[in-house]
Amino acid sequence: MSTSISISACEGQISIGGISKDLGDPLLEHLMPPPTPLDLAANCQEILGWLRWMLQKDSLGQDMCLIGAPGPLRRWLAMLYCRVTQREVEYVCVTRDTGGADLIQRRELSNGGANFVDGPVVRAVRHGRLLVLEGLEAAERNVLPAINNLLENRELVLEDGCTMISADRIPKDDPAAIGTLIPVHPDFRVIALGVPPALQPAAPLDPPLRSRFQACVIWPLPPEAYLDLVAATPLQPTSEKLHQLLAGLLAVQCRGVDNEIHMLPGVSPGVPLPPVATSAVLAAARSIALFPQTPLAVLVHRCLPSAAFPPEARRALHAGLAAVHPALAELPQDEPSPATAVKEPSLTSQAVLQDPPTEGYTWRRHPRAGWLRFRCLCDPEAKEVEVAVPMSLDSGEVAGTAQHGTGPDFVATPVHSAALDGMLQSHVVGRDICLIGSKGVGKTAVTRAFARVIGQPLVVVNLYKDMMARDLLQRRATSAVGDTIWEPSPLMHAALHGGVVVLDGIDRLAPTMLSSLSSLLVERCCHLPDGSRLAPPSSRGSSAVAGEHPVFAVHPGFRVVALAEPPTPAKDWLHSGGVLGSGMFDFHVLGRKAEVGGEAGAHTGRLLLQAACPHLPEAVADALLSFATRTAQQPQGKAPSMRMLLRTARYAEAAAVRARNLLKKPGGTGAAPAATEQHVPVAMAAAAESLQRGMLQRFMPEDGSALLQAALMHAGFDVSPPKPESKPRTVPPRIFVDRGLLRIGRMECPLGSGALGARALVPSPVFHDIDEHCSHLESMLAGWVLGEHLLLIGNQGVGKNKLADRFLQLLHRGREYLQLHRDTTVPSLTVRPCIIDGQLVYEDSPLVSAARSGAVLMLDEVDKAPLEVVAVLRTLLVDGEMALADGRRLVTQRHLAQTADSEWGTAVPVHRDFRVIALANRPGFPFLGNDFFRELGDCFSTLVIDNPDPSSELALLRAYAPDVDEGVLKALVACFQDLRSQVDAGSMAYPYSTRELVALVKHIQAHPGDPMEVVLENVFGFEVFDESLRMVLEATIARYGLLPEGEFPRSRSIPGAKKEPLILEYKGGKKSSAPKHGRETDGKPHVGGNTWAGGTGGADTAGLGGIGGPYRLDLGHKVHEAPAEEKKKVSAEAREAAMKMNRAAFAKRLEEISMNPREAEVYDRLLDGIQYEITQMRSILQSTQATSKERVWMKQQMNGELDDARLVEGLAGEKSVFKRRADDTPPEHSPQQKPKRLHFALDCSASMYRFNGNDKRLDRELQLAIIIMEAFQGFEHKCDYCLTAHSGDGASFMLVDFGHPPANAKERLQVVLKMIANAQYCVSGDHTLAAAARSIQAVTGAPADDYFTFLVSDANLSFYGVTPSELARVMSQDPRVHAHALMLCDDEEARELCAALPAGNGHLIPEPNQLPAVFQRIFMSAVLKAKM
Repeated sequence: MSTSISISACEGQISIGGISKDLGDPLLEHLMPPPTPLDLAANCQEILGWLRWMLQKDSLGQDMCLIGAPGPLRRWLAMLYCRVTQREVEYVCVTRDTGGADLIQRRELSNGGANFVDGPVVRAVRHGRLLVLEGLEAAERNVLPAINNLLENRELVLEDGCTMISADRIPKDDPAAIGTLIPVHPDFRVIALGVPPALQPAAPLDPPLRSRFQACVIWPLPPEAYLDLVAATPLQPTSEKLHQLLAGLLAVQCRGVDNEIHMLPGVSPGVPLPPVATSAVLAAARSIALFPQTPLAVLVHRCLPSAAFPPEARRALHAGLAAVHPALAELPQDEPSPATAVKEPSLTSQAVLQDPPTEGYTWRRHPRAGWLRFRCLCDPEAKEVEVAVPMSLDSGEVAGTAQHGTGPDFVATPVHSAALDGMLQSHVVGRDICLIGSKGVGKTAVTRAFARVIGQPLVVVNLYKDMMARDLLQRRATSAVGDTIWEPSPLMHAALHGGVVVLDGIDRLAPTMLSSLSSLLVERCCHLPDGSRLAPPSSRGSSAVAGEHPVFAVHPGFRVVALAEPPTPAKDWLHSGGVLGSGMFDFHVLGRKAEVGGEAGAHTGRLLLQAACPHLPEAVADALLSFATRTAQQPQGKAPSMRMLLRTARYAEAAAVRARNLLKKPGGTGAAPAATEQHVPVAMAAAAESLQRGMLQRFMPEDGSALLQAALMHAGFDVSPPKPESKPRTVPPRIFVDRGLLRIGRMECPLGSGALGARALVPSPVFHDIDEHCSHLESMLAGWVLGEHLLLIGNQGVGKNKLADRFLQLLHRGREYLQLHRDTTVPSLTVRPCIIDGQLVYEDSPLVSAARSGAVLMLDEVDKAPLEVVAVLRTLLVDGEMALADGRRLVTQRHLAQTADSEWGTAVPVHRDFRVIALANRPGFPFLGNDFFRELGDCFSTLVIDNPDPSSELALLRAYAPDVDEGVLKALVACFQDLRSQVDAGSMAYPYSTRELVALVKHIQAHPGDPMEVVLENVFGFEVFDESLRMVLEATIARYGLLPEGEFPRSRSIPGAKKEPLILEYKGGKKSSAPKHGRETDGKPHVGGNTWAGGTGGADTAGLGGIGGPYRLDLGHKVHEAPAEEKKKVSAEAREAAMKMNRAAFAKRLEEISMNPREAEVYDRLLDGIQYEITQMRSILQSTQATSKERVWMKQQMNGELDDARLVEGLAGEKSVFKRRADDTPPEHSPQQKPKRLHFALDCSASMYRFNGNDKRLDRELQLAIIIMEAFQGFEHKCDYCLTAHSGDGASFMLVDFGHPPANAKERLQVVLKMIANAQYCVSGDHTLAAAARSIQAVTGAPADDYFTFLVSDANLSFYGVTPSELARVMSQDPRVHAHALMLCDDEEARELCAALPAGNGHLIPEPNQLPAVFQRIFMSAVLKAKM
């Protein structure tokens, strides 16, 4: 390339650096791409060099591929080349949903027949256009190879039977051939745009496809080019600040492309930095011109939201920026909010701040429509600046009223005002916005205020995982005559008519899904699936001409606000999804100051509480904020969301007002003044109860519940743990219906009217008003009168459905019922598509029917539905708004004013009486559902429904079985209470419920003559084959006199049968002679005889229940026991032969695992007594694995179930319109899933051996090790573990290394023998601290999904001078590691050591059977949250 390149055009020819090409006249000028920012810097040498190369390839007839970092630069360059060479363009953004029909030809129904419509590839081939394919790396396998022959030989076979070939190959004299052969235009070229896998997670290109392109690497533009781009705009930013900004952003941009060549001081070469899109850099430069007082660090943060980065990347970014210029990195590295740089800005219309803001900008409407004024707050002398901003709604008044300002529901706290100020700045410079924040921090409220200020209608689009890229733009439908048509999505409607579109939940979308919107959001251009196009607002658009589709101009008032939760290591949508590098958004983060947990958010929380609950006692507000701060500071603690805190405050405020009303003297004003001190205890009690329910304290592990209890006590709440057996006895609430009012205890509510629907929708359950359930009904009514949706959560069979139905029956409210399950989809939840008379119509689901009519929607088993499906309910529950698949929108009355006039026909008003009652099982083991509460729990008023207390449960049983003996009922209640306490303690898994207890007494009531063992088998028959669990149940049942010891129900008992035993008689049959193994089984059960191995009740062969067999062999069939008299008849010779064969088979088996009989005996002795614990541990892991292996829907399949989303395609004749369940195979470019790494440091010191004779501490530790090794067998791909021993000899004696678990009993026994030998022969001394440190170091030695260390000790540390504080310091050194100490005794020193560790990290395990319960607390709270 020459040192200077120039471009010239004359007489229909273009020349770039000596490379020339003839120019053709475009047939349709509106099909040429609109100008791009690169047009302003066309003389940049780098740009000219790339254009020259493209001209070379074009002249040679070669297709091109532009490779570079994510962002619009490559697309701009391709479009600039089209403009320079005066070429029409066809553009396709390739996503994982792109198929052959989207590229080549698609079937459409028209005039009663199926026609083929050309896709962008065929249109480009026909008319000689440039085909731009962006996102090659995102395509599904075997999709793009469909055009391989077109790229190589310019030949393509079409679905309609035609073939596209070179014009010189079409015979001129064959009329038949002319009709089926279509000439390929000689000017047809392809420009592909790709991102290499090194810069963004992506699959490598298919070699046959890659080989057909010529590649050119597009490096970031130099600073001179950016200066040219900025200088060519009407805005002239301050040169010094501009140079500082460009220096920092371009340094990061170049470092993100090449770690080795472009080094940054203070940044390790191994730490990658995120890419910076060219469009983001230009937007930041424009912001300097309009908002010179905005700190540079804030502008950088809008391009690179470091608050949402992982800590290492955040520190590296700040270090690199600070090395370029300190002003670029003024944000503290540990502060995830830009609000510290813009201190407390606010709208002048909301004067609620105690301290005036010192920086930022004020905003107000200009009296002239379509203008905004703003002024810098930090400069009193600054003049107001006017900017033209398109407004669709009435804007004739200055902002400051509820109608035209931010609205009455927006509380202008400093952090929310700062976010709004930044969003308005981004809007003025023409940028779309991505607002990042945790649940409940006010993202939607800020967005609504933003839309009101700029005078634009608001449209909310709920995003979900299974959404296709096409759904964001257009949807297939049918006309009144059955023709297939395309209808605009809400996003497209807003693009055409103006408005703010809220893309709620972009973090839920599949990776690269948003790439289909890149050209629309960056350049305001878009090529739609139906062939039409969107052009920038400056374009005039065009109507459709013959054979072409129209071009529409994007409305100047169109703006997009994307909402997302912060990325996590498991779901890094910001980087892996390509959102950060695409340049589509300015990023704004609602960080710690918007979260009530912590001191940073205390001021924000106080302002919100004061605004939402003006009559809330100040002491209660202080206690709530203190509680939130305390829980956020606890290890692995999670503070309640702001939404939950506000709900709790409303409960407390209402309780205080009720208490005041009870004490109010006759003749009072009836107003609601601030509660006096007399009402504070009432409000505090209501708040504490609401927090306990909202945080699900009842279902927390013991240590987690203790932490929450401590936080409540620290905040000033006087509470007791929510345990069923310790519930305080109070006067039970009574239910009255009087004069149109329902009264339950202290709560009352008007009854529903008959106009709400047919009486058939009002449930009529069989219900008995026991005290416990009446209390629940009172709590439900308390939430109901506050306008809350209700979530009833609890174990199975505790009465959730009964309570919900009884509640609605009392209110006289009809309900719509919706059962959710694994296959629930968003369409089935909202509107269901179906084909009627050849037309696509949508039927309202119960959800839509209830929202329209004002009925109550009951969502049953919500935890069984996929979380990405139920997540779309959030906007409906919180804001009363939801977009439906048929184009309609559910909108509340208060939001209709923000709806554009053109959308009134599609807006479906939500009835003011509409409510949702959701029913869910508790999260975690043993339930296999999804954690619905974690996803949407803060949107509901949550009630924890548990089994009734003993007195209430006994009253319920009396109601169902009045004739059953009172002693039997009491024994059953006590027995089930005992079983549940064992479940709470972790010694049992299955939570026996009231439903099962009621079923038992119903059976006794109806069939009093049945023996108790037959009755109990109805419930406990599931445990008959689990010997260890059966023994526990047998002891519990016998303890309450229900059955004698040893009479536990057996599966061999036949209900209703007589007492006579069933005997297998041997009359003339085979007698035992010589023992043998027998013929190998054919899979069928064999009874009697002496032929088959594995039979039952036979003779001589290996099996069960037979006579004279050499050894036992269980194949899982029903056992038929031979009579004992027959067994006694076996001769001594036969017995001796059987014994010899038995010993030989046993020795062979031991040889297979290299164990001698003595070793087998030792191992069996250790294994004895812990089989139940091993089973428990394995059941925890198995249920976790079952949840993680949930199969997913595979779309666009050739067989399976018909996909509702592709019904129109099916009508048109496409084949890939099915879906089917399959294992969720991660994409090829996705990072490999890593196992959890667990390190166990076992105490094998001399004291373990010395005192084993006293308390069996070494035996208990050996059993502990066996439980670990046996339970984790088969789960090594999920949990990679290591066992080491520490003693006086050293800190880390290897027993089991990572990746090498013992394969059989012999190897596990060897581990046990090594532990014994180490404890027996080691010298005195202690290396506990060193062992803890090495354990933490070793467990982090390889990448993993999570890290756990377990330090096992007998707590004999004070003898060696080890203090509890030293142990706590060592075990807390790495925040990545969950470090736990397991103490093998329960003495004073062990308790002191556990108390010194972070709460929940010290555990007393005096008996091995307590290990599963401890693991359930640790493993379920940390591992299961990540879904192994």
